[in-house]
Parts: sequence; C-alpha cells; structure tokens
Amino acid sequence: HNKNRIINWMKVNKLADAMKKNNLLHIYPIIVNKKNEVLDGQHRFEAAKQAKAEIDAAAEATKNKLAAQASESNQAKLAIQKKVEHSWIRPATVNEGLKCTIKVKLMSDGTVISAEVISSSGDEIFDRSAENAVQKASPLPVPNDKELFTQEFRSFQFLFNPK
Repeated sequence: HNKNRIINWMKVNKLADAMKKNNLLHIYPIIVNKKNEVLDGQHRFEAAKQAKAEIDAAAEATKNKLAAQASESNQAKLAIQKKVEHSWIRPATVNEGLKCTIKVKLMSDGTVISAEVISSSGDEIFDRSAENAVQKASPLPVPNDKELFTQEFRSFQFLFNPK
C-alpha cells in the first residue's frame, strides 16, 4: 500500500525469528484491503515471507539429506551383499536356491560383532556357512554418515540368498 511506512529490515528479521519459534499471526493479524494491499502489518507480512523462505530452505535441505542417506544406504547394502557372497564357501552338500536371514551386529568401523541366523533355510550346514561368510567378510563396508550407520547398520537383518 503506498501509505505504508518504510520497511525496517532489522525489525523484519526479529519478527521472522519470533514467527519461527511461535507464530503469533492469529493474535496480531495482517490487515489488507479488498485489493490485497497491506493496511496494517507490513513488517509482519515481510517477516512471514522471510520465515517461510527459511522454513522452505530447511525442508529442502532435509529432503536432500534423506535422499543422500537413502542412496548411501543402498550402496552400502549392495556392497555388503557382494562382499559376503564373495566370502562364502559353498558346502559340497548344499542344494541350490537356499536362503536364510542373518541378524548382524557391527562396530562403527564395520567389524562384525555377531552374525546369527534368525530365519533358517532348513539346512544347518548352509546356515552355518552363511554365518561364517559374514564373519569372514568383516569388516563390512558401512556408510560414512554416522547417523545413518546408527539407524540402519549397527544392527540389521541380512537376507543371504547367494546366486
């Protein structure tokens, strides 16, 4: 609105910070006319726009971080599968097509603390060979992101299904 005061950007910055902490626009609304021109609250209006931009930027950064973690997680899981399968020695008596699920616990550097079959293939020899393959593959490749490691790799289940 052409009769508004000049915007004091220090005031806008303070208001934007306050809005992010506790939005009080419902108590101190922005008043506009029929043409959507601001009659009262131009500083609050600018602060709301600034706060929204900062919130949007933070949301975008979070989205990007989660996408990067998903990619790093998938890469690590494929690398673990490959390393374990390369460490596996197929027992002579084992049939094709067996699989088992192993619970793996790791140290932060990928060193295997334990590998235990939690869903058996039905073949004790195959199950033990799978556990041995995980132990032999130690240390396993783990993500560099410590938060991701803690969430998904400190303790995880691994489907051992060699081809």
